[in-house]
Amino acid sequence: MSTREESNLADDAALFRAALRYVYEHIDEPLTLGAVAEAVGSSASSLHRLFEHMTEQSPGSFIRKLRMELALRSLQDRERSVLEVALSAGFSDHSAFTRSFRKVFGFAPCQARERREIVRELDHVQLEDPDFVDLAPLHARVFTESGRYHDCAPRAWSRLIQALPEAARDDAAQLFVGVAHDNPHDRTDEPRALQERFSAGVLAAPGPDTTPITSGLHARFRYRGFLHNSGLGLHYIYGHWARSSGRRIARDRPCLMLHDQLPAPARISELHILVPVH
Repeated sequence: MSTREESNLADDAALFRAALRYVYEHIDEPLTLGAVAEAVGSSASSLHRLFEHMTEQSPGSFIRKLRMELALRSLQDRERSVLEVALSAGFSDHSAFTRSFRKVFGFAPCQARERREIVRELDHVQLEDPDFVDLAPLHARVFTESGRYHDCAPRAWSRLIQALPEAARDDAAQLFVGVAHDNPHDRTDEPRALQERFSAGVLAAPGPDTTPITSGLHARFRYRGFLHNSGLGLHYIYGHWARSSGRRIARDRPCLMLHDQLPAPARISELHILVPVH
């Protein structure tokens, strides 16, 4: 791949991350492609092509699917009524919301509280049942950012690439690790103030420039899907799986995501999600 092609891919990835960030931060407001494009300094036509390339969906379909995913989580958390969730998803009436919800998931909103297999209902996500591994102590060169996971994780990976360009150039020879320090089901009264911590790293032998990550017993899930959907896997694991498996998730150790190549939003990823358990 030429330097120009690498630069174009990096620019596309940065633009896509900026567009995703804007969509997530304004998902409870009216959203148009023109508004998103203006916010990230792109044209609507260019952004439309980029979304189709990155997600295999149009921007409108992606936003509608995202709103339905958030609505499903709200219904399953039992915090609000169906009508309240419909209004927060941008629907003015119950019937229109029900039709859209059923089109995405194949069942009605009133059945959502009994349907816990979130990741099995959505496109582009596969999450196998786990096996269990006892990890020896792991060390890595890590770069940590705080914020919402969808925002701070890309920033952490960008810092890693800037600080370790040799690892990015020879990514097939590295084992990369994403470290989610905080439970995605923990709540605050002000969601936008939530400060989740994410570290991006390269596994390495213990040394003065490495940080110990974790060790001990972990449930190992094999995930396949677009990187921006991996959060659905975490919600499934920390929600349904944690309640139904009989295993207790360790709150004093982080969740790991192991990649055998540098994570990229534009391709299907295959990775291991390692959840600490007692």
